[in-house]
Parts: sequence; C-alpha cells; structure tokens
Amino acid sequence: MRGDLGDWIKRRMKHGIKDQGTLAQEVLDQCKIPIEELRSEWMHQRQSQLSIRARKSNMAFAWVINTLA
Repeated sequence: MRGDLGDWIKRRMKHGIKDQGTLAQEVLDQCKIPIEELRSEWMHQRQSQLSIRARKSNMAFAWVINTLA
C-alpha cells in the first residue's frame, strides 16, 4: 500500500497541477488585465503584507484580541 502511495501522489500532482494551470490561464485570459499590471499589484501586495509595520500592527491587533478574550 505504501508503495502505491508515491505513484498516486505523482499522478495527482501531474494531473492536478496541469488542470489548475489551464484553469488559471483561462481566468487570466478572460479578465483582460495585462499580466504586467497583475504582477505589479501582486508585488505591492506581498511587500505590504511582509513589511515590518504590517507585521507589528497584526501582532498588536492579536494582543488586543487576546486581552479581550
């Protein structure tokens, strides 16, 4: 049974990723927003979420919630 698990995972990954990539490409084609604009927005989103200021405010928020709970 364990020997079959590796093969099963390989098949799921191969087919699942291919199908997911195809679906994602269809959505991107339909949205009519240039890829460069989407990449730029994604980059800015990652920067804001990973910034020290954002992390500190999230930690402060969590502290308040934990204090009130």
